[in-house]
Amino acid sequence: MSGVFTQEYGEVIANAFGVMNEIAPGSGSSTSYSSNSKNMDLWNNLIGRRYGKKTKSRLRLFKFLIKALKKGELIINPDNDSRKFTGKIFDLNSLKDKVIVIKESKKGKNLMYFDLQKMKMLSKQDFLFEIKLGNYPKYEIRIMRGEDTPVSKKDKMIPNLG
Repeated sequence: MSGVFTQEYGEVIANAFGVMNEIAPGSGSSTSYSSNSKNMDLWNNLIGRRYGKKTKSRLRLFKFLIKALKKGELIINPDNDSRKFTGKIFDLNSLKDKVIVIKESKKGKNLMYFDLQKMKMLSKQDFLFEIKLGNYPKYEIRIMRGEDTPVSKKDKMIPNLG
């Protein structure tokens, strides 16, 4: 899934979804609490993202991952593999109250959002409505090119993902 998410939403968001799944097992397909299993999932997610960046084709991604499996790049037994994931895991608390863009139009307009704290998808209209209700106090609405647009209020956080 990390490879597909990388193709669809980019590497940062694919990583965020993968890490969230490991932090809250059972919310996705992962049900193991063991550190070896988490290590395997994070490792394999990294490999999926690596190949997801190489192609936009799902078929080519599939072929890349089959080759990776045959070459031993993936961990298939969490309790019998000494490789350790040492990639970047960001602190999800730093993303508290953050909403990320997960879909843009071909012209770059934000169409879909994801609330990292509530684990909730929002269309642009839904997000605008929620901002107007005061449910997202760190966001405001600005008129850009004649259209209401959700934007994060200025803060000191770098990078500002919202």
